[in-house]
Amino acid sequence: MRTKAHIDSLAENAKLMMELRGKESEWKERFEALEETMRQKLAEKDEAWVKELKLVKQEIQLCQESCLNKVEEEEEWRMREKNG
Repeated sequence: MRTKAHIDSLAENAKLMMELRGKESEWKERFEALEETMRQKLAEKDEAWVKELKLVKQEIQLCQESCLNKVEEEEEWRMREKNG
């Protein structure tokens, strides 16, 4: 046979358990939202790095082409000086 105190204790435990589940659900939602936000920020940063890398590669290519053109111009100038 259960006493009134025992029944009250069970009721209080059930109430606390419901509150705990509610808080747990709330924190889980917050965590998932935060996780999604971090995923989005990371994806944006990755995209920015890819763009930056492409720009740097293009700049390197332009510098290489410019240097090659200067070398070719210098060789042509030397040939003209030699022949002229």
